[in-house]
Amino acid sequence: LAVCFMPPSAAASDARDPDRYVTRASALLAEGDTTGGIDVVEHSNLDQHADPRAYILLGQVWRARGTIDGRLRSQHVLESARSRFPRDVDLLIELGRTYFAQRFFPDAVGTLQRALDIDSKRCDARYLIGLYHYRNWKRLNTYSDDLAVARRQLRTAWTCDPSNVEAAKLYLYARYALADTSTREAEEMLTRYPKEACFQLYRGA
Repeated sequence: LAVCFMPPSAAASDARDPDRYVTRASALLAEGDTTGGIDVVEHSNLDQHADPRAYILLGQVWRARGTIDGRLRSQHVLESARSRFPRDVDLLIELGRTYFAQRFFPDAVGTLQRALDIDSKRCDARYLIGLYHYRNWKRLNTYSDDLAVARRQLRTAWTCDPSNVEAAKLYLYARYALADTSTREAEEMLTRYPKEACFQLYRGA
């Protein structure tokens, strides 16, 4: 009875620190023991963890398997975690990646936008949204609002994280496709990435 009627504060104090499970699982994964890493996390009583780090690791590993079953397991794990940690931005971004892998694009974009609503400085979420719109424009092979959205999101993602060379490339391609080229920005890219041939080509164009 004492356990059944444990006050919320006492239950919260029993929440597990997932650090040792994540550390152990990560070590096994680094050794190539994927099954062992998954086993450690899945048998760590995830619902008692104080934060979603173990969920995130498990979702990543299942998704990385590249199978239908792996993607489904990743989605299930991360959605379960979201119900417990609805405002954890790392978790939301990881779930967005899994939705993309599942080709659930509206869910992916919505989840990533939710992450940005919580933390507008998450460059990775903005890049993924921009990448989706850029790829959707290429798939349709015609002008659409996707291209304008991609240009805006990729520009913001690159400004936020100048180390993201791919965001810089796709941003300039989107500008070029919109007939909105910029000598100033091309030269800025060349200064920042002097060894990237694509920026030389863009400047010439």
